[in-house]
Amino acid sequence: RPPAGGGTRPATPVGAMTRVPPTILLADDDDVFRKLLARALESSGYRVRQVSNGADAIEALARAADVEGEMPDLVVLDACMPELSGLGILAVMRRFPRRPPTFMVTGFAHGSVDVVATLRGANRVFHKPIELDELLAAIRAALPTSSQ
Repeated sequence: RPPAGGGTRPATPVGAMTRVPPTILLADDDDVFRKLLARALESSGYRVRQVSNGADAIEALARAADVEGEMPDLVVLDACMPELSGLGILAVMRRFPRRPPTFMVTGFAHGSVDVVATLRGANRVFHKPIELDELLAAIRAALPTSSQ
C-alpha cells in the first residue's frame, strides 16, 4: 500500500550515508547580528554553533580539539568581544594542531585590525555590515569540496 497521503516515497538504500553539513562556530557578542547571521548560514545549509564571547569560543574550540571530528569546519570571530577578543582567540588557535579556516568580522573601519588579524592567521577579514553573498562565497571557497 502507498503511504498515507497517497504519495510514494523513494527507497533509501540500506547503509546509505547522509551527508553531514559543515559546522561553523560563530562568535559575536552582538546578539542581533549573531542570530541573523546564524539564521542566514543555516538557511544556506550550514550547522551553526553560536557563542557570545571570546572565553566561550576558546572553550568550545579547546573541547573540540580533544575529540576527533568535533572541530568546526570554519570559525567566524568578531574582532572585539568581552573576555577575549577575536584577535586573542586567533593567537590561542595558533597552538592547535589543526586550525579550521577562520574569518574575522569587525566594525572598525581602519585597516589595523585587518593587518593584525591576517598576521595572526585569519583567512579573511570582513567589515560590518557584511555582504552575505560575499561571505557565503568565501565560506564555500574555504571549505573542502567534500564538506559542502
